[in-house]
Amino acid sequence: MTYVPRDPMAKSPGLALFLAIFFPGLGHIYVASYERALMIIGGIAVSVWAMVHSEGRLWPLAFAIAFGYFFSIFDAYREAQIANLAEQAAERIGADPLLTRVGSLYHDAGKVRFPQYFIENQVPGSRN
Repeated sequence: MTYVPRDPMAKSPGLALFLAIFFPGLGHIYVASYERALMIIGGIAVSVWAMVHSEGRLWPLAFAIAFGYFFSIFDAYREAQIANLAEQAAERIGADPLLTRVGSLYHDAGKVRFPQYFIENQVPGSRN
């Protein structure tokens, strides 16, 4: 059996998932998606603060807190998978792996403005 060194840039999706379970946003920090980590941590913190200081009037924010927590878990796992997959693909075709990894962190940004350009947002049978 030949030893193949592990890529130091590769991030473990399992570890990202575990860190996100331990503390929301920590999995994103591990994957280097700092902006998303800040949004998740800030969103949950503001929701908790508002719920505590509203004297029970904003109890529906508990759903937002739960959503943010579970979103953080699944999204950290997915971010690590996408970054690793993009880097491996770039190495195979001779592209810059680091640039591809950084681009993979922002892969959803284009979907905000032009969602119809992406296959997963198109109606089956439509032409692209």
